[in-house]
Amino acid sequence: MEVIIAGDFNTSVLTEGVIHNLCLHCNLETIGSPQVPHISYRQGSKCIDYVIGSAKLAQSVKSIMYEPYPVEYYSDHTPIFIQFDLEVLRSCYKIGKTPKTRRLYSKDQANVRTYVMQKNKLFQHYKIHTKLEELEEAFEQQAILQAKEIEDLSNKIISIDRQITQISLEAEKTIKPRGQNKWSPEAIQCQHECIALVHQKRIAKKEGDIPTTIRLSKHIRRKSRELETILQNQTESWIKKLKIQLDALSSQADQVTKKKRDRMKQQIRSYYEKLIYENIKIATGKLKPPILPQIEVTEGNQSKIISNPDEISQRIQDHNIKHFAQAF
Repeated sequence: MEVIIAGDFNTSVLTEGVIHNLCLHCNLETIGSPQVPHISYRQGSKCIDYVIGSAKLAQSVKSIMYEPYPVEYYSDHTPIFIQFDLEVLRSCYKIGKTPKTRRLYSKDQANVRTYVMQKNKLFQHYKIHTKLEELEEAFEQQAILQAKEIEDLSNKIISIDRQITQISLEAEKTIKPRGQNKWSPEAIQCQHECIALVHQKRIAKKEGDIPTTIRLSKHIRRKSRELETILQNQTESWIKKLKIQLDALSSQADQVTKKKRDRMKQQIRSYYEKLIYENIKIATGKLKPPILPQIEVTEGNQSKIISNPDEISQRIQDHNIKHFAQAF
């Protein structure tokens, strides 16, 4: 997959920081220009706007120019004009067919009923139908809308859309996983345990039992990390099997084999696209990599690293008891 990122990086340093991390972790390179300005920001004194991309995509760049500050609209940064060689660009990136429609279905009728019932219940709880009716009335009553009114209605639409998306995600949690990459029994069991812990936490919070709520929150986080690890290992194993199946396919040009090969390639491509976007998020600080808590303790003449959260908590508690006891 070819990637290009252009814009304000808020730094002029290329050998460290966000630009260096992106180039290092995502296999990108800086697309330079002999006409890079000394200042690309009205209130600054250095160039902080750059273009970075993958090697093949960088080869297709004919020229890159920093234009003067625009007159038609205000901007505190200089626009960047990039010209590509389309022939080179086509050779390094093949555009696949995009489906025009999507059909969401499930062969498990019990799953369908559970999902629809839960979604309907959440629609009633959040009063989505009432909000949509109020929005429709607002459009019908005002033939000519002012700029402020249009902005308010737009914000309401965005808010309702986010609520509907969240409702769909919440409803999907009540059914078992589906898709081509089936969850293992271990992952399904772990998910059920997570849901049970969330239910117990809600009850404890409703009853005002704060210690139990805190304890269950820790269990939920731990169980969620366990589920993520199980799914990651399962996905990597599935990708390996998919590659073996792809290599084993015959090179025949019949339509069925070609469709099957294209589908496998698309699945593998989607997996690696997600990986590179995660690397970009981690490199830019938008996503923090999961790090297990650990402490180093001294036992006799040797040091020991502890990563078990329960053991860490117990060690800290014992240390505090001993430390405060010495004050008396």
